[in-house]
Amino acid sequence: MNDCLKIFALLCVYASSIFTLETGTRLQVHLIPHSHDDPGWLKTVDQYYTGSNSSVYLASVQYIFDSVVTELSKDTDRHYTFCEISFFSRWYHEQSPQRKALVKSLVASEQVQFVNGGWVMHDEASAHYQSMIDQTALGHKFLKEEFGYTPTVGWQIDPFGHSNTHAWLSSAVGFDSLFFGRIDYQDQAIRMKERTMEMIWKGSASDSEKEVFTGVFTSGNYGPPDGFCFDSSCVYCRNDPVVEDPLLQTYNADAMTEAFIAAIYEEQSHSVGNHVMIKMGADFTYDNANTWYKSMDVLIRRVNALDPQLHLFYSDPVQYTRARAAEGLTWTQKTDDFFPYSDSEHSFWTGYFTSRPTLKLLERYSSGLLQVLKQFSASTLLLNPISSILATYNEAIQQLTAAVGLVNHHDAITGTSKQHVAEDYKKILSLALDRAESVLTAAVAGQFGLKGSDKALEGFTMCRMVNESVCAASQSLQGGGAVTVVAYNPLPRKRSQQLSVLVTDSNSNMNNARSEKDSQHSVNISVYSVDSVGGSWTPIVCDVIPIPASNANPNPNNLKVVFMAENIPSLASNVYVVVMNDQSARRDSDSFMSSSPVPVEQWEVADTKQFPSTDKSAVFTISNQLVSVTFNKHTGEMVSMARSSSDSKVAISISQDLKYYTSYGSPGNKGYRQPPQDDRDPHLKNIRRHLGYNSDEQASGAYIFRPTTSTESAASIRGNDPVKVTVVRGQLVTEVWRNLSSWASQVTRIREGQASVEIEWTVGPIPVDDQVGKEVVLDLQTDLLTDLTLLTDSNGREFLTRRLNERPTWSLEVFEPVAGNYYPLTVAGYVRDEQRQLQLSVLADRSQGVASLRDGQMEVMIHRRLLADDNKGVDEPLNETASMSHFPTWQRVGGGLVVRGSHHLLLSPRRHAMAELRGLMDQLFLPPTLFYSTADSSKGEVMAAKAQQVLSQDLPVNVHLVTLEAVGSRSLLVRLGHQFAVGEDPEWSGEVEVDLKQLLAAFEVSACEELNLSANQLWAEQQAKKIRWKSSGSGDSAGERGQGEAGGCQVRLTAMQIKTFLLHL
Repeated sequence: MNDCLKIFALLCVYASSIFTLETGTRLQVHLIPHSHDDPGWLKTVDQYYTGSNSSVYLASVQYIFDSVVTELSKDTDRHYTFCEISFFSRWYHEQSPQRKALVKSLVASEQVQFVNGGWVMHDEASAHYQSMIDQTALGHKFLKEEFGYTPTVGWQIDPFGHSNTHAWLSSAVGFDSLFFGRIDYQDQAIRMKERTMEMIWKGSASDSEKEVFTGVFTSGNYGPPDGFCFDSSCVYCRNDPVVEDPLLQTYNADAMTEAFIAAIYEEQSHSVGNHVMIKMGADFTYDNANTWYKSMDVLIRRVNALDPQLHLFYSDPVQYTRARAAEGLTWTQKTDDFFPYSDSEHSFWTGYFTSRPTLKLLERYSSGLLQVLKQFSASTLLLNPISSILATYNEAIQQLTAAVGLVNHHDAITGTSKQHVAEDYKKILSLALDRAESVLTAAVAGQFGLKGSDKALEGFTMCRMVNESVCAASQSLQGGGAVTVVAYNPLPRKRSQQLSVLVTDSNSNMNNARSEKDSQHSVNISVYSVDSVGGSWTPIVCDVIPIPASNANPNPNNLKVVFMAENIPSLASNVYVVVMNDQSARRDSDSFMSSSPVPVEQWEVADTKQFPSTDKSAVFTISNQLVSVTFNKHTGEMVSMARSSSDSKVAISISQDLKYYTSYGSPGNKGYRQPPQDDRDPHLKNIRRHLGYNSDEQASGAYIFRPTTSTESAASIRGNDPVKVTVVRGQLVTEVWRNLSSWASQVTRIREGQASVEIEWTVGPIPVDDQVGKEVVLDLQTDLLTDLTLLTDSNGREFLTRRLNERPTWSLEVFEPVAGNYYPLTVAGYVRDEQRQLQLSVLADRSQGVASLRDGQMEVMIHRRLLADDNKGVDEPLNETASMSHFPTWQRVGGGLVVRGSHHLLLSPRRHAMAELRGLMDQLFLPPTLFYSTADSSKGEVMAAKAQQVLSQDLPVNVHLVTLEAVGSRSLLVRLGHQFAVGEDPEWSGEVEVDLKQLLAAFEVSACEELNLSANQLWAEQQAKKIRWKSSGSGDSAGERGQGEAGGCQVRLTAMQIKTFLLHL
């Protein structure tokens, strides 16, 4: 009876919808067979591909591809849509020549279409634009080389919110359309009522030509209508097939046909025009494709015969897009983004902005090193263009690009996989990094040697774990020993920046305060700058700074040697030698400089509550010529921050602390109730709420952030614990250490010549003995009047305005005033005081979540440890431990995770705030790459460089070298990006020109071809075939093809543009 009522209700929708069709037309119903195949989530990427570890989940991607290709070959009317190239390329390379030929014929006949075409379906909150470009280009390269295929449709059906940078990227790589399923449930309800689920999305306010036709699925997910998931093996998708033999007791063809017709009209009731898309597939479906196509064949035949208003047929998103363009409709526009995403009153998917912070940091490091590896491949064309060496680079670049691309999958970098899968992602990244570092260190060794000798300086290594205070090359130094440090600058302009080298002093012990007298008996260090051409050594000033003991650095004997690396050339290196002196180590008595560990001041306050942060009777200040920070001596908290210049000084009141929220759903919460058991398949939980689900019971988890109460204020970590404050004052760097508790500490640091203030924090293991999950934030409160407004970056590109409890295009009903105001912080965010013309920016070393909940306030979530699952499919609390054993045991190892990270605070006068911020964003994404050698360089006296300058001139500060990579032995791939948005800076937001032949004069460039962003076609070709949509406020005609001219080697960039070129040498 319930099924009959459901069908009757849907038929009522049919009756009301049929009259919206144009007279004499049939509704064109596009059936889209597809499967969404996650490259890792509940199982590892390899397990999903092969079908292994079925105890976790029964899925095998290789059999999906086998089955689909077989079924397509039986009927030329059938279509199928592939997406994730990381899986498809693996399967394709395993096929026989005959099978490959069959696949190519299916692609040529358009039975097979590829959407997105990237290595993965990347996340849109945590992914940096550089990684988004790289992984998309990798997949597009495969499709172009194997099939001559260029994707034209974006398919982001599973990410948990959508960025305007992705809309911009979609247009820039040649997509005519973009489709996805998840937007905020309130926004969705409005759009469904107003029939605006499809629109023109302009992804950049600066690069305004970039727009893409965008469709949001009315179901909120990407599955078929209820009751029409025809998989035979999928646990959650095993509906009855359509049976049309009336002699069988299981006959259901009439009821199934009527229900499907009703579902079609329900879809059409929220749309305009004469075309609708019906998705036929879900997670890991079609491993027996016959079960799908057999039922769909019946539905197509019966629906078309039964209803003259409908034309049902096999299709794909490419055909659907073409049909939409041909209709000539005018669409509404969208210019902002779709963050944050919520699927119910208390279910804001804002926790994943921070989940698994160590994986997020490793991805950011790996992406930066990938750019260095590509740059080295280009320099090899100048130094040693031997085919075997170029092949070595290509293989290393392919492996690292694939690994970084994989980790940008929307269940990887998001931190929403099971922990054993996250550990596997780290392993895949680490193996790729091993190979890349091997290639890079060999290249550096070949560039540097001892003067007067043909012998290269051997033994170069890299220190990937320096964030954990581990660097074997430099920490193995003994008295009289030396380590050579090569500092490579991957930025396209020279830079001066402090560098730190880790050493160990067995005589030091920072558990006790060290006095000036004590330091005389400790390690003694000298640092020399080496003229890599002439070979002379010049002593330079250095500080030897103790590293505070913490859970991330349990060894109190660790020290860091800090020195200034002056004027490192663009895409080139400076050389330094760090010497651990013994009593006889005096190279030149006239020029010798050395440093011992600097003295420290240290005190402890047992009860900070008797000294409130507002008490300014006892303060101390650290400063350089650009910035100063004043602290309350009793609590160690910031009191004020000031910026100085030659003609002015500005200051703000500021307090900073580490705080935490308690997590809703924790067993230790007062009034805790065990949530009702949901035994549905994890994949179904992820894409569809339970019909009996009560949003009030939503727990905080890997996806969801939800404090215990909706109005909860974060509590200070320090609580009643004593606070130990330490001040370390060197010549180059000054630090304030603040030990807040047994599981949280921080260092506030200013450096000579640097305008930003660094806050380095160490958090963990987060205690959960009270059975309460905790979510840690770095909190900043200022006296700036910011009008409750925060601006955050979109994947490292343009900044978007976020007003408290508001959305730009619809009226928000507020249920979660904390979690509902969190946004992605991929790189940076800032608040402004327009009256005082001041801006305070915060920059992160990895992607995180950020909010501004009060005027003048910002908080950044940095770590999470939870004891409940949020019922979104991962079926595992985010209770991350230090590591995990390998397959097949997958046992947690160690206690809760300890995380170390850093933020930069930048107080700027408004007139040049964005110039400072944009410059620092580039510096943090591409820091100097350090190579270490402990070979006895001191006996050789000097170093001689064999490197050649890659860039003949520096790029201006508003132009970034996004990509420089060797393509074969006679070509370079170059991407140049304008780094400023319209109106951000009176000088640097303007148009800029770059002559590629002059920039890369050493390569003797003969010709330049402009390509699209993913480099799979000429830019002019893409423009010629790109669909021009008509939207409200635009004068373009639907279906028109844009014409464009590609420039030569003279490049003109306007705000936020990125242009791609193939240079022929």
